[in-house]
Amino acid sequence: MTIVLAQKRAVVTPTSTSSIKVTVTPPDYTMGITKYEVTLMPTYPTKKCEIGPRQTPFACYFYGLQAGKYYTVDVCPWNVFTQRCADHLFGNGYTKPNAPVFVTLETISTSLMRVRVEAPVDARGIGYFQAVVSGVQPTISCKIYYPGSTSCLLQGLKQGRLYTVAVSSCIFGSNPLVCSDNRTTSAWTKFDSYTTSSGIVLPVTMVAVFGFVIAISAALLVRALRHAKMNKDQSTQAQAANGDLPAPPPYPPPAKQPQATNDGTLAPPAYPPPVYDQVIGDDAIRKEGL
Repeated sequence: MTIVLAQKRAVVTPTSTSSIKVTVTPPDYTMGITKYEVTLMPTYPTKKCEIGPRQTPFACYFYGLQAGKYYTVDVCPWNVFTQRCADHLFGNGYTKPNAPVFVTLETISTSLMRVRVEAPVDARGIGYFQAVVSGVQPTISCKIYYPGSTSCLLQGLKQGRLYTVAVSSCIFGSNPLVCSDNRTTSAWTKFDSYTTSSGIVLPVTMVAVFGFVIAISAALLVRALRHAKMNKDQSTQAQAANGDLPAPPPYPPPAKQPQATNDGTLAPPAYPPPVYDQVIGDDAIRKEGL
């Protein structure tokens, strides 16, 4: 009797908090194998799936499972001649654990942040929360071990930068590592500060920016004034060369001298006549002319 060789391996891959994928590598010798029966344990009622001999991909899925739970699969090749399974092979793995309910970032200093998490109600399988700073090399991360802790510190950050942190729930001891989907949040690190003479605290970066803007503005103003003066000098030189210099502004007319009267005395200077704006009865309000 020919013994059917079992498949080389079965790999369990978590696809969500309630589903897994079972991938089978078939044996080199497949004579008589018509299907692969996969049984998932522990489940009640028992869950099964089948993989055909020429199926692509060579895998099947299980749904309706519990988050963060450890499952075992029993894969056996069904031989049509012997009507039995040969050389059962077992695989195992986890579903994904539930993600943190929420994540917060607390800015402590120019290079330090504290990550806080709230664990999900169903925390089955969670051994720790992994916090990783996105887009930073080398990687900056910290772990929050569960249960027992709710926060960890991210160190080695740069001042005055916006950082995004991704936090996931992970199953301790899983191989390969199984973690939940990420929960992300963002925050700024603190700036270095500078205290002005009036007691106002400004970030060093802001002071540098203000200084740069003022320097650029002053340089542009000086350049504009020099350019205007050069244009004026060139215009004056051109007019002088053509004999087109403008006439000097007219002088104010001389003041009138007091005139002599018939008796030889000087008449007093003439004042403007009074202006009346309102007459009430026989009285008048006189308004002196300006």
